[in-house]
Amino acid sequence: MTTDNLLFSLLSQLMWSVPTLLVCVIGVVMLRTRSLSNKAKNFGSAGLILVALGALAGVAFSGFISSGGIDHSSSNFRFFQMGYSALMQILHVISLAFLIVAMCGKDKAHVAENETQNPYS
Repeated sequence: MTTDNLLFSLLSQLMWSVPTLLVCVIGVVMLRTRSLSNKAKNFGSAGLILVALGALAGVAFSGFISSGGIDHSSSNFRFFQMGYSALMQILHVISLAFLIVAMCGKDKAHVAENETQNPYS
């Protein structure tokens, strides 16, 4: 396979992952700038980072397969593909678990008192 075809394949796979990567990056930035508990920030950021890593791993796997990194007719290809799928499912479950823990956390964020608050309320 020529390098032009490999580059086109990688770029086309990356284009499918761009929306996921944008959502994850914007989500991490939003989590870090909000007044949330550290637990929610850390678990939420970890979950979004794992989702982004899963998207990048998909691009890398597609590039590896399309570059001829493994022979499609070999008996190892099916095991390689099953192992990759299992690893991605585990990564996806862990990232969703982190996001659920971040959303369901009951820790209160510390909010600094405002000097102009109404003292009579």
